[in-house]
Amino acid sequence: MTYGEKLTQLRKNAHLTQAELGDKLGVTAQAVSKWEHDVSQPDLGTLVRIAELFGISTDDFLSATKTETPLVAVDPQKVAQEIAPLVSEQVAATVREEVTEGNKDVKEALQDKQEQPLGHCVECGVTIYKSNLGTKSPKCMCKNCLQRSIREQERLAAEDKAKKETERNTLRSKRNRSMFWGIVLAVVVLGAAIAWAILSKGDVGIKCAIAFGGLYVAYAAWAMVGELVNGDSAAASVLEWCVTRSINWPGVIFSLDFGGIVFLITVKILFAVLGFLAGLVMLALGVALALLISGFTYPFTLHKINKKIAGNMPIEKDDLI
Repeated sequence: MTYGEKLTQLRKNAHLTQAELGDKLGVTAQAVSKWEHDVSQPDLGTLVRIAELFGISTDDFLSATKTETPLVAVDPQKVAQEIAPLVSEQVAATVREEVTEGNKDVKEALQDKQEQPLGHCVECGVTIYKSNLGTKSPKCMCKNCLQRSIREQERLAAEDKAKKETERNTLRSKRNRSMFWGIVLAVVVLGAAIAWAILSKGDVGIKCAIAFGGLYVAYAAWAMVGELVNGDSAAASVLEWCVTRSINWPGVIFSLDFGGIVFLITVKILFAVLGFLAGLVMLALGVALALLISGFTYPFTLHKINKKIAGNMPIEKDDLI
C-alpha cells in the first residue's frame, strides 16, 4: 500500500471529502488529490498533523509501502526434465524454448523494474531510491532520517509545550499570590476606615464619607499590591522614584576646637534626622501616588496577565521575576 492509498483509506474511514481534509490541514483539495495519487508528498509538518488527525503514529503512516509479487526466472532444463517422462521429446523441446523466451521476458521486466537513484539524503548521505524514499520536499531525506526528524520535532514540540505550561503556572501562582496579599491589605485598610468612621464624632455624612473613602483606599491598596508584585508598572516606577530620591545637604563650616567639633556633630545629627523624616515623607508621597495610579491601571494589567496565562499573549522573561 502506497502513502496515497493509505491516506485515501484513512480519509474514507473518517467519512471526509478531499476538500474537508484539505480544510483541516490548511491545504487545497487539489493538494490532497496529488497526495492520494502519489504525485507528490506532504511535508514534515503536514505528516505530523495527518497522524494526529487520524489518531495514528507517524511511523504507522510512513510504514505504508507498495508490495508486488516478485518476478522469478525459471530454469528451462529443470522444467524439461520434469515433464520429459510425460511428453515426447518434441513437446519437451517446445516447452524448453517457451520457458527460455519467458525467462527473457522476466529478465527484461526485472531490468525495467530496476530502481533508479532519486538523490542522496541530506542527513546521512545514503543513496535514495523509491523504496527508501522519505520525502523530496523541502529537502531530500531517506525514510529512516525522516522518521527520526519527525520524532525530534515531536520531542521539541512536547518540550516547548511543557515549558509554556510551566511559565503559565508560574505566572498564575504569582497573580494569585499578589491578589491574596492585596486582599489582606484591603481588609486591614477597610477595617481601619470603618473603625475610624464609627469612632469619629462627626455627623452621619462625615461617617459615610470616611467609610466610602476607606472603601476606595482599600480597593486601591489591593490594586497597588497587584501592580507592585506583577512586574514593571507605572505605580512601581513612581514609588521607586520617590524612595530613591537623595537630598544634598549644604556643607558645614566649623572651627577646629572643641566647640566647633560639637557644632559639627550636632549639625550632622540634625541632617540625619531631617533626612530620615524627608525619606518618610517621600515614601508616603510615593505610596499615595501609587495608590492613586494603581486604581486606574491595575484592571488593564490584570487583563493582560490573564491573557498571558490563557496563552493568548507571549510571556516575557520579566513577567516571571
